Amino acid sequence: MQAYIANAESKWRPIFNNIMSFREAGEDGPPGFRVIELKRYINDGLKKDKVSDADVSDIFVDLDVEGKGFVSQQVFVKEMTKLPRKEAFESAFDMKDFNRDGMLSAKEIQDAFDLVGVDKERSAKFFKQVDTNKDGKISKAEFMKMV
Repeated sequence: MQAYIANAESKWRPIFNNIMSFREAGEDGPPGFRVIELKRYINDGLKKDKVSDADVSDIFVDLDVEGKGFVSQQVFVKEMTKLPRKEAFESAFDMKDFNRDGMLSAKEIQDAFDLVGVDKERSAKFFKQVDTNKDGKISKAEFMKMV
């Protein structure tokens, strides 16, 4: 999983730098791209002139999760790798749900952790933290909150 994330990050960093290259020469700005640089990148860099200003603004709002009016490299990479990471966590949940009831029991968590050499104490601590409604099982929704 860590290798996958590192690989994804190495792919998104150059794109961030390309977007930043559409800042006007000599123009001061924040430590990240603004909607105007994203628009220039899409329209001029990618030659996508059919992308409306409203669509570019929507894309930007989705990326500007901190609401700062700019997207830093760290935020950009995190947001761009979020969906694959989410899918990986969903797959991990399904693989650990040995009895296929849509929930993870303490035993299923312990069995999964045993496979990778994690001791029972850590497994129990993990289970207690993730079982937020304290029903003795971890739902997929509880598990996905870790993402």
